[in-house]
Amino acid sequence: MATVLFCSDEPVLAEGLARILEGVHGLELCASCPNLEDLPAQVDRYKPDVLLLDLTAETNFGVLARLQEAPFKSRIVLWAHSLSTELALQAVSIGIRGILRKTVPAETLIRCLIRVAAGELWFDKALTDSLATAQRYSLTWREGQLVSLLC
Repeated sequence: MATVLFCSDEPVLAEGLARILEGVHGLELCASCPNLEDLPAQVDRYKPDVLLLDLTAETNFGVLARLQEAPFKSRIVLWAHSLSTELALQAVSIGIRGILRKTVPAETLIRCLIRVAAGELWFDKALTDSLATAQRYSLTWREGQLVSLLC
């Protein structure tokens, strides 16, 4: 059974996800984390297979990079209203395993979590189309850090 840790500062989303995953065979919500400060400790404690991260203004690529550097590596799925092609490219470059729009049906969310837990990648078709045609820019680690700070 794959475990999921959900990080969101919106309690109603955590409650809704818990209800959705209750009847799903093969997925279990092990915990919900209400803030980014506690997230590394929660990942270390629960060692989830998948980390579903609600993308908010506080979530930056420095936070994501630190999560990827942690001793236990969960597969990270970003859950966002929208994400630019440039930010999606940056997310993929640091090892994000999935990007999911918040407007998808619950069945799509479940399929995404199951596939990412199995080691696959998951991205919206519209996003993959824009990634395939996007012009690539390469930033150094420091340049990426500066861009994150500016955002």
